[in-house]
Amino acid sequence: MTTTPPFGTALIGQTEKTLNAILDRQLAGTGITEPQWVTLTLAAAGGGSVDRAELIRRVSAATKAGEASVAERVAELTAAGLLRDGGDGSIQVSEAGQARWTRIRTALGPITQGLWGDLPAEDLAVAGRVLSTVLERADAVLAAPAPGPRPDVAGLAASIRGRTLLPGDEGFEEATSGFLMTVEHHPAVVVVAADADDVVAAVRFAAQTGRPVAVQSTGHGKSVPADGAVFIATRELRELSVDPRARTARIGAGLRWDEVIVAAAEHGLAPLCGSAAHVGVMGYLTGGGLPLTGRTYGFAADHVRSLDVVTADGLLRSVSPGREPDLFWAVRGGKSNFGVVVAAEIELLPLRTVYGGELSYPGEDPRHAAHVLGSYLAWAKEQPEEMSSSVTLLRFPDAPQLPEEYRGRSLVQVRVVHTGSGEQGARLVEPLRALGPEKDTCGVLPYAEVTEIYQDPKGPVTAHLRSALLRELDDEAVAELVSLIDPSAPGGPFPGVELRHLGGALDRAPGRPHAVSTQGAAFHLWLRMPAPAGRADTARRTADQVLERLRPWDTGAMLPGFLFDPDSAPERVRLAYTEANYRRLAALKATYDPDQIFRVNHNIPPVTGDAAS
Repeated sequence: MTTTPPFGTALIGQTEKTLNAILDRQLAGTGITEPQWVTLTLAAAGGGSVDRAELIRRVSAATKAGEASVAERVAELTAAGLLRDGGDGSIQVSEAGQARWTRIRTALGPITQGLWGDLPAEDLAVAGRVLSTVLERADAVLAAPAPGPRPDVAGLAASIRGRTLLPGDEGFEEATSGFLMTVEHHPAVVVVAADADDVVAAVRFAAQTGRPVAVQSTGHGKSVPADGAVFIATRELRELSVDPRARTARIGAGLRWDEVIVAAAEHGLAPLCGSAAHVGVMGYLTGGGLPLTGRTYGFAADHVRSLDVVTADGLLRSVSPGREPDLFWAVRGGKSNFGVVVAAEIELLPLRTVYGGELSYPGEDPRHAAHVLGSYLAWAKEQPEEMSSSVTLLRFPDAPQLPEEYRGRSLVQVRVVHTGSGEQGARLVEPLRALGPEKDTCGVLPYAEVTEIYQDPKGPVTAHLRSALLRELDDEAVAELVSLIDPSAPGGPFPGVELRHLGGALDRAPGRPHAVSTQGAAFHLWLRMPAPAGRADTARRTADQVLERLRPWDTGAMLPGFLFDPDSAPERVRLAYTEANYRRLAALKATYDPDQIFRVNHNIPPVTGDAAS
């Protein structure tokens, strides 16, 4: 059990005046109203389990409140579901409590960042005195009633066709939720935009009130909490038209790929989608877009003809290679750093069918799993550009909620998508069939069904996601990867590791340059770690361990479309770009968003002058 509260030594040196100023600045407008903040933060920071008596003594000492009063607050938090009784005299922080703590910790970033390392026991008295000032001030701010609708919010609501939602309004929680459940948003106001003019009004409102802008369609690309932001929901921007003669589609920001795939298929055409049909189009395109047919056609960003984007100055700009080419370059790969994309025109491909499917192999025997994985890697090196593929290593727990066919299993799954003839595809896949898969779904299928090959989850997930770009993998890498699904290894949590083969058109300079690059990597690593209630920290640590074990093959680079919530720090974001591209992005950020209105994202800070060169 934790006995030392993790107060940072840096906190001791802060003056009361500075702390109060930081609290005022950080908490203003966040809508956080937690009268029990003292107990909750101490309990959450103390770890997953702490002795009840020790917790009460600790809070009492730090806040100078009586132990009886503290005990009452512990009981209140337990009744509210933020703490839970461990049954052995201990107190644990519930999933809801951890979520609340994350929210507050984000709001108080300048105080909490880097301040939660263990403090030596001899400093507890000093920490208690300083902390009591902080917490007393925080309680006063947090306990104040939430402000009502401000006149400027009312003015915004009157100026748009869509809706404005404040915390507590019906539809607020739904608008801010999304696919990835590990990041929660608590914005100051939500704007459910009905058209591009609404987005313009929302961005101008944010600039006038000094708030950042967050934007979301489906929530697959959540990175940092949008606390205190003007949150623009684009899901109702549903323009969709296909020009079969020009082989193009014009797409609104609220659409998902499954809708575009169906519309294009009616004309025998296909967009360059990824493995999940329910992903929002704009987040995918602005992240570069790694298609299932990437080795044949390159990144999806290669095939964007124009974008309509609202920039920080509140202007709606239509950008293309001939109109503001620098901004057109930056938005394709720079994600939401440069504005809110409200529509895009993309090229479609004359692709009615593909040859594709899944070959699944038993992975319980490490030697057999290594043979399959090594054979796949050798096979992938010999494939033409028409063949795109990936290999996934999975280990399932023996859990009753899983289908019986997966309980306690380890699997090696190879997935292929071939853009040539069915006969050629079958011939190329034959060496994989010779390895004896227990499941083989490969065959000719309509492009409209191509995302079914991967069977990505369609509903919201609670998972810890990570990624990396890897160089060519040798026998040692194979052994390391196979060890991740070895049933004899200690159990849980069980990672799903996907390696997607790169190269081909992905490595060639695109006809319409953009900020995305494989940086010469051979494979893209995508790691999904289930993070059920109470296991988020364990999932995060395990993911870190997996990446550390694979570090010898890590290029040190990433793809911008696969930056997740742990990658929000500037040094992590920088890994997604070549050095030249990052410098150019930072300089363009200074041109188009010098005040960092678009910072609720994987942020690229603006850099001007010599520092950008």
